[in-house]
Amino acid sequence: MKTAKFSLLVTNNGILNDAVFTHNGGSPGNANNFGIYVKTNKQTSSGSLISSTLLDWSAKDVLTNSGVSIPNGGNQFSRVISGFLSH
Repeated sequence: MKTAKFSLLVTNNGILNDAVFTHNGGSPGNANNFGIYVKTNKQTSSGSLISSTLLDWSAKDVLTNSGVSIPNGGNQFSRVISGFLSH
């Protein structure tokens, strides 16, 4: 479930980088726990995609239909989205 919406101007023709990770679920309670969600050895896919798809999706099918590989049937995964943003 998405928890927030925001507006940004994305440079680089609207393309952002995306890395997808598998994990065992739960919620991180501190910075150390958060690190577990993005461990390099848990990365399942990565790539680049238009920002509107990466930042505004309502179901994993939106991502998988765009070529993003989502682990665990859409349960218990995390993502790191990076790029150049300005406002």
